[in-house]
Amino acid sequence: MNHNNFYETMKFPVFIFVFILLFVIVWGFAFYYISTRF
Repeated sequence: MNHNNFYETMKFPVFIFVFILLFVIVWGFAFYYISTRF
């Protein structure tokens, strides 16, 4: 098993996970900001 190839195939799902995590955090802060104003 080539470990370098394994690392290359694992980078894409990690990138998707980080993107979704940042998206949820941004919407969480936006919802909290709106709920405190109203």
